[in-house]
Amino acid sequence: MSVLLNVIFIQIIVCFIIDLSGVIQSIEDGLSKWLKFRCVIPRPFSCSLCSGFWLNLIYLLISHHFTLPYIVLVALVSFFSKNISGFLRWIQEALIKIETILYKIIR
Repeated sequence: MSVLLNVIFIQIIVCFIIDLSGVIQSIEDGLSKWLKFRCVIPRPFSCSLCSGFWLNLIYLLISHHFTLPYIVLVALVSFFSKNISGFLRWIQEALIKIETILYKIIR
């Protein structure tokens, strides 16, 4: 698989985990309850742009593709993290709409 696809896939996974799954909020709530004061997970761990950027840079280092063009690619893909999350939400809403239509047809 190409480096380009791997970078995009890593960013999609990061956007899903951080922006859509609710895991960051759950961890913050659990820590706040356990420590008895409000906890906030700092960046880069609670930011899909930041996390995706750093994880993809680590991927480039490990895969021996740490070159300027690939770093620019990582920066661009990370920059579009909100768009990626929005697109994933849009797909989910479209599938819900299709599911609703199918239920109406079946009934």
